[in-house]
Amino acid sequence: MSSRRKSREMALQFIFQEDFTGSSPDEILKIFLKGNVVSLKNRKFAEFLFRQYLENRIYIDKLISSHSQNWKLKRMSVVDRSILRMALSEFLYTDTPKVVII
Repeated sequence: MSSRRKSREMALQFIFQEDFTGSSPDEILKIFLKGNVVSLKNRKFAEFLFRQYLENRIYIDKLISSHSQNWKLKRMSVVDRSILRMALSEFLYTDTPKVVII
């Protein structure tokens, strides 16, 4: 599995847990990293995506809402919402080719 793929999987779990439980970001990272062995490279990119979402959540959620037709953000499943949030975090705040993210 590619390192970016693994990082995205972790970032998705972080964003999902934050949305689902409302736990603090530091607590989420602490609990996840305590129970999982991950490379520093994977961890850094996953944390970057997670923190980019947290820092820009208002903008990202407005962007999702403005492009979703007949679907309010709260009506979306937590998984769908988390995937969109993670993808937009990478799309907006990294130099990853857009076609790769899509």
